[in-house]
Amino acid sequence: MGRVQDRVVVVTGGAGGIGAAACRAIAAEGGKVVVADLDPIAAQLVADGIVADGGVAESVAVDVTDRAQVQAMIKKAVDAFGELNVIFNNAGMNRPRGFMEIDEANFDQIVRVNTWGVIVCTQEAARQMIAQGSGGKIINTGSIASRQGFWDFVPYCVAKFGTLAVTQATARGLIEHGITVNAFAPGVVAASLILLGILGALGARVGGAGMLRPTLRVLVWGAFAMAVTAGVGHLFGSVV
Repeated sequence: MGRVQDRVVVVTGGAGGIGAAACRAIAAEGGKVVVADLDPIAAQLVADGIVADGGVAESVAVDVTDRAQVQAMIKKAVDAFGELNVIFNNAGMNRPRGFMEIDEANFDQIVRVNTWGVIVCTQEAARQMIAQGSGGKIINTGSIASRQGFWDFVPYCVAKFGTLAVTQATARGLIEHGITVNAFAPGVVAASLILLGILGALGARVGGAGMLRPTLRVLVWGAFAMAVTAGVGHLFGSVV
C-alpha cells in the first residue's frame, strides 16, 4: 500500500515540469490524481500515461484565475472520486523583464496567475473540504524568488512572496477545520531532474536517479509527502 493510498489529489499546472512529476509520483504511491492544466491535451497525455502504468488519474482543463473553471475542476475531482483530500497549487508562469522594462500588463499577468490563482484555488478547495468535514491538505508552490529579489523577475518575486503570505494566512484560518496549508520553495532545477528525483525517492528503477543529489530527492518528495500523507497533520504554515 502506498503512502498516499486512495487519497484524491488535484494538481494544477499538472501537465509539465514539477506538476507532471508530482502527478506521476503521487499515482505511484496509490493516490488518485486529477491532472489540471491550462493545456487540456497535455493534461490528458499525463493522465493517460499514469493509467497506462497502472495508476488512477483524470484530467481537466483549467485557468486558475477563472473561478468558474476552478469550481468545475473541484467538481470533476469529486464526481470522479467522491471527495477531495489534497490540492497542490502548482500552476504558475513568468515573463522575465529587466526592472526598468516592467509595465502594468506584465505585472498584472504574472501576479494574477501566481498569486490570485492560488487564492481562488485555495478558496474553492477549502469550501469542498469544509463541506466534507474530514479536513484536507493544501500545498502551494513558492520559489527561491519567494525569499529573494531578482532584477529581471520583480513581478514574479512579488507574486511568489505573495504566495507565501497566502500560505501563512490561510494556514492560520483553516486549521480549525482540520485543513493544513504549507508550501515548498524550490530553486531553479530541470524538470527532468525533478521527475527523476521523485521517482528515485519512491524507489523506482530510473536510470541516473541515483546520481541526483540527496537534497533534491528529499526536497521534492518531502514537499509532496508533507501535503498528501494522511499521517502528517502537525505542519501548517510551513515552507520547505
